[in-house]
Amino acid sequence: RGIVRPVVLVRSEWFASLDDAAATAALAHEAEHVRARDPLRYLLLWFSAAVNPLGGILLRGEAGRWVAAREVECDRLAVARGADAAALAHALVAAARPAARSTAVAALVQPELRALELRVELLLAYAEHPPVQCDDRGAPTLRFALGILALVIALPHSGETAALDVLHVGTERAVASFFP
Repeated sequence: RGIVRPVVLVRSEWFASLDDAAATAALAHEAEHVRARDPLRYLLLWFSAAVNPLGGILLRGEAGRWVAAREVECDRLAVARGADAAALAHALVAAARPAARSTAVAALVQPELRALELRVELLLAYAEHPPVQCDDRGAPTLRFALGILALVIALPHSGETAALDVLHVGTERAVASFFP
């Protein structure tokens, strides 16, 4: 929670049900959301859908896929920074159990079963072949990302998301160059 100074809130009942490795891995995943300023990103996503309701309706599926991709990316980065992949998979499954749903952090697990399965499969693959952390210093400038944003706003919305994909990647790289 929080936009300017995000904090991670965890229910003590769910947290106590995890072993140390799973709890540490779950917190590492959430720390990646904080590091990437995801609460601000999600607010901007919500705001852009509210400002342009038709665009929000047309891109609802894409927005859902983007959020799912953010979860997978935070899993990958947490493991690349040293979290135990199998322990994070265990924390995801523990949070997805129906009995735990009322006590788990809702952001850790998405409601779609296939998304959970994919994340667990990737994490188990990471346990065998850990991902590496990329350091991309050749990121485009913030002006480039703002120019793409202006184009996306100025152009009519359609079902194509290529411009939004360029915007998201360019913005992430530009922000990463300012916050190493």
